[in-house]
Amino acid sequence: MKQWWYNLQSRERVMVSVGAVIVVLILLYQFGWVSYQNALVRSRAQLAQDQQTLNWVLAHRNKLKNPEQARSTIKSVPFSQAANQLAGALNISITRMQQSDNHYVLNIAPLPFNTLLEYIHRMQNQYGYQVIVLNLQAGEDGQVQVSQLQFKQG
Repeated sequence: MKQWWYNLQSRERVMVSVGAVIVVLILLYQFGWVSYQNALVRSRAQLAQDQQTLNWVLAHRNKLKNPEQARSTIKSVPFSQAANQLAGALNISITRMQQSDNHYVLNIAPLPFNTLLEYIHRMQNQYGYQVIVLNLQAGEDGQVQVSQLQFKQG
């Protein structure tokens, strides 16, 4: 390598030196600065997400501190009325409803999975009914067939 370097003319040595400096600068930019910028962008996105979470917690801290107070906003409605009201609001077709003791069993026609989650969420948060059993089968395009959805009061 030394022999090769000394065989080069001075003009060629300058060109190789300038090329090596340019390659080193490009590598420093690519692996140093660009990586730093990407990490900075990810950190800012994480910070924004954490701030949203903090704002939500601050907005809901009273309910989180005192769950009994949050439960006081639950509507006292008979199960069949709550289930049918909510099913109508979410365009859900209940094919069978049955009550046994303090449990309520529903069969629901195929529906989008997200709609089912919204239904369960609202039954719990608005009416105070908890899911005990959920039997479902996946269908196509995000649809699910609910063969058994069992709730209990409180």
